[in-house]
Amino acid sequence: MTRRRKITRSKYDLPDHVRKAFEGKIYLNLAQLAAALGYSPRTLVRFCESGVLNFHQRGVGTSSRHRAFTRADVEAFWNQTERMDLDALNTRRSEARERNAAGKAAR
Repeated sequence: MTRRRKITRSKYDLPDHVRKAFEGKIYLNLAQLAAALGYSPRTLVRFCESGVLNFHQRGVGTSSRHRAFTRADVEAFWNQTERMDLDALNTRRSEARERNAAGKAAR
């Protein structure tokens, strides 16, 4: 289990570790962005599907999408999630983990 970084935010500023991930690169792939932001790739895919996080599709495949994220995409996402109640999301996530663990223990 990886430890989540405590993220302090000031409006319109990406964290230093995200800026460093973009150094010398035009875009990041899904795994690189997930590592930089501290989210799981599955969570980022859900953000993409819901329209919260914009991406650029690499290639022409339809079954396996290869997403690329520019710094502008990530900055827009960062500023938009600033308005979201991330503590409520984390609470729901931990409650779901507890329910899942209780269900596995009952088996």
